[in-house]
Amino acid sequence: MSLSSNSSSSPKWLKAITLASQSCALIKDALELSELSIASFPLPFVKFAECLRAQPDATKILITCCELFKDTSPDSAVVRATMGALGHQFNVATVTLPDGRQTHIRADYYAEPPPGCSSRLVVACNDNHGELTKHGHLISRIAAPTTLRDRECPPDRAPTLRDLGLLLDIAHTRLGNRPYDLLGRNCFWMTDMLFYTFARRHAAYWRAGTQTPEAPLQRYLREEAGVLETAIACATPDQFARFIAGEAERERGARDTGLLHAGGGDQLDRFMMHDQEVAEWIKEWEREAPQSISMPALQSQYQRLCSYIRNFKSLKFMRSAPLDAYVFR
Repeated sequence: MSLSSNSSSSPKWLKAITLASQSCALIKDALELSELSIASFPLPFVKFAECLRAQPDATKILITCCELFKDTSPDSAVVRATMGALGHQFNVATVTLPDGRQTHIRADYYAEPPPGCSSRLVVACNDNHGELTKHGHLISRIAAPTTLRDRECPPDRAPTLRDLGLLLDIAHTRLGNRPYDLLGRNCFWMTDMLFYTFARRHAAYWRAGTQTPEAPLQRYLREEAGVLETAIACATPDQFARFIAGEAERERGARDTGLLHAGGGDQLDRFMMHDQEVAEWIKEWEREAPQSISMPALQSQYQRLCSYIRNFKSLKFMRSAPLDAYVFR
């Protein structure tokens, strides 16, 4: 499912993407009266995030897998021109519903908006992982623990569908109105930011699960390695190629950062190195995210509230109904 080829941008193909998204388990069965059920896909990040904000159950649906792919389609001009060395990159997040069904959400950042879409940052959904990632080569994958016993953190610290919406909103704010830059903010940059921000903010949750490739991602989740080092290790198996790629990326980043700092301008226009940018994304995310409350803390608050209310038993309205009828109403 790549929009990089002409055949993939046909009306027939776009209709198929919309149908698969509208009929996926998440949109069809899990969300209440969602606009997503009648929306055309691919859908802009900002619109998808707006629809999720209106869903009370978005905080209860967990993200159980995050992946980063490279397009290897023979129809892609970039793939052909570089003999497969380069290709469009995209993210896939998997949500698991209470009944065990899964829906996969794909996020793309294109140089030009897809046909019929107003944004270069778009999402599409599908219950069929293979269809959504056709011609995709897996670069990185983090998956949740399979059982509660394996978790190193309580479930309330797990990433949710609402968290994904907040992160897509941040991506839109930082990238949506800025030019696509082949040497700066591009699909490679965006996929790294989404993947490694999600990984770092919920590191304990992902660390208790599985990682592919395991060694570099475990080091990143333990904060023993940075984004750039980890991304290169995951994407470039050969050690010498990793060294060359890393030196070139560091040189480009240092040069661009120096030039943009010298030029001043909007804070969002400044190019930051990967770890600094991830830290900024997490800072924005935590400002927007509701503070999670564990069940023991919630029970403790409930007991204190009940005790407080019992002090006013003499009030007539408290005598006419059970105590629990007035709690959390």
